[in-house]
Amino acid sequence: MPAAQLSRLQPQINALSSLFGTPATYVEALSGLLEKYRGELDHSAADITAYSLIKRLNVPDIVLSQLGISYNYLAATYPEQAVSIADVIWEYAYFEYKQLALNLLSKLPDEQIAIFFERITRWVQEDTEVPIISEILNIGKSNSKISSHPSWIALIANWSNSDDFHLAKIGLRALKDFIAVNKSYPLPGIFIVIQPIFAYPNIKIHTELLELVKALIHNSMNETAAFMISLAIQYPHLEMQKFIRKCIPFFPDLAAQKIKESLQN
Repeated sequence: MPAAQLSRLQPQINALSSLFGTPATYVEALSGLLEKYRGELDHSAADITAYSLIKRLNVPDIVLSQLGISYNYLAATYPEQAVSIADVIWEYAYFEYKQLALNLLSKLPDEQIAIFFERITRWVQEDTEVPIISEILNIGKSNSKISSHPSWIALIANWSNSDDFHLAKIGLRALKDFIAVNKSYPLPGIFIVIQPIFAYPNIKIHTELLELVKALIHNSMNETAAFMISLAIQYPHLEMQKFIRKCIPFFPDLAAQKIKESLQN
């Protein structure tokens, strides 16, 4: 693998970008570039977790970051070709191709950004590798166009409500981060999408649910207390009562007393 020097890499990516208007040619040239910088050994085995066996090309980060920079212009100028290219490279087995496909779609013009969410909904299933989910979350953190879109909170709420507890934990952490960053986002809208998650709070995700409640309280204690009371009234089963009792110490005395009273009705 040759050293990924910026002075050498930039002309290569400029030449690659000139082919973007013809998706098949671009994909072929992109594959050649990634193979050129591919690591001799697949070191991903050293980082295997119980949730990830995805193969990697071990391309240097600078190559991927420079490709991502090129997509700022290319996706905005050639959105139709961007979607075609993303669809093709997503099907490749290696992580880097999927990473680039997500990055490329995230750079689409505002009026077409819904395609990013449509593809994620189609591509990401409960058995999707964790690094892919993490890449999507990283895009959301770094791209306000993505994280401010109405589909973003629906997406991470859907993950949070997954029957796969590992995916649910990832979604709940993403919801907590969303609430912490988007302090002006109206909480009633958040309560609507997260209520199904709280309806039958499984013990396996209690830690993440409790952290989410803390984030909600930090934004608005009164609204969160009202939400807890509504949960107690709508779902008067033992699991809900146990969970709400765990939340009560997070509230000041007056709000805590009102929540306790709702459990006794």
